[in-house]
Amino acid sequence: MTATTRRPAAPRGARERRWTVALVIVVAMVWSVSGLNVTLDRLLGAPGDAWAILRQMGNLAYDKGALDAAMPLLEEAAPTLRAAGDLRGTARVLGELGHICLS
Repeated sequence: MTATTRRPAAPRGARERRWTVALVIVVAMVWSVSGLNVTLDRLLGAPGDAWAILRQMGNLAYDKGALDAAMPLLEEAAPTLRAAGDLRGTARVLGELGHICLS
């Protein structure tokens, strides 16, 4: 006894639906990015801005007297600022680390 099984028909328009969804996603992404005024200079400066925020968090922890919390934040910010070429930020972080060590 051999039973023949029929395969269901392939869905109609599946490929077109996939391309339509992909196109909608791409258009939405481009539209959202265009409203942010993202420039190459802004993208290249983002890591330095992030480490400046981290440095300021270390200052805040230091001001609150939480030296144990301030040290790791500042120790993480110093080499990254140096690698980004921010000499002034690196000097500030190292000075703050020295001040904490002397406290």
